[in-house]
Parts: sequence; structure tokens; C-alpha cells
Amino acid sequence: MKTSILSLIICLVTLHARSQAIETLNKVNQGAATLNQGANTLNNTSAAANNTANAVGNSFRTIKGLIPDKKNKEKEMTEAVTATTSNILVTIVNVDYSKLKEVEEHVKSVSKVKNTSKKFSSASSTISVEYTGQADELWDALPETIRNMYDLKELGDGVISLEAKK
Repeated sequence: MKTSILSLIICLVTLHARSQAIETLNKVNQGAATLNQGANTLNNTSAAANNTANAVGNSFRTIKGLIPDKKNKEKEMTEAVTATTSNILVTIVNVDYSKLKEVEEHVKSVSKVKNTSKKFSSASSTISVEYTGQADELWDALPETIRNMYDLKELGDGVISLEAKK
């Protein structure tokens, strides 16, 4: 009989311990579910904050685009002043007619050139150029192959003087 009572007590204690363990596991599962909900809430809040930051950035860029930029206005005014057409005289010493024509064709291909006219002389030939810009810009716009064929003797206000390399 003692064994039966002892067995019954052991069974009761085991059942009680098991029910306590199940109850504890249920509480742990509920806590984990609460943590998951909290994590989801944080993720949603983070995504909403990110969307708000993007919307604010887009609004800022839109508003900034509507406000005139002082630097751009100064740049536009500078471009308007330099956009006037000037006459540039390109003088080439010791050049034959075919090379003069070649230089003129390359000058004509520069985007800001409006018109050209050439005069040939065996000693010194010229190309008159109507150009929207400065003489140094025109010189820099010519292909390097052309620039390497000539020594640059003068470059300034409306003048480019060249001498054919020998």
C-alpha cells in the first residue's frame, strides 16, 4: 500500500509539474507573440518614417527648383554677354591653299561659328570668322590634329595668329 500511495503522489506531483510547465510555455509563447507584434509595429513605424523623409526630400527639391538660384542667374547673364557674335581673324603664315581650306572646314565645323571667309596669299593667308565666343574658345574647339600642325604665335581679342610647322 505504501508503494501505491507513493506512486500516486509521484503521479500527482508529475501531473502538477507538467501542468505548470505547459502554463509556463503558454506564457512564453504569449510573450513571444507580443514581441513579434512589437517588432512588426517598429518595422511599420520605420517604413512610415522613411516614406515621410522621402516625401519631405521630394518637396524640398520641388520648392528649391521654384526658387531662382542667384548663381544660375549670374551664369545666364554672363552667357548672354558672351553670346554676342564677334569677328575673329585667323592669320596663317606659310600655308598652301589646300591646308588653308582644311583649316577653314574645321573652323566651320565648330558649333558656335556662324560664317567664315578666307583670303589666300602665299606669304600670309587669313580666315575671317563670325563666332559666338572668344578667340581662345575657338582655338580650343579645333581638333588637336589641326592645332598640332601650326605654331600658335598670338591669341587674344579677336585674333589667332598661326605659323605652319615645317
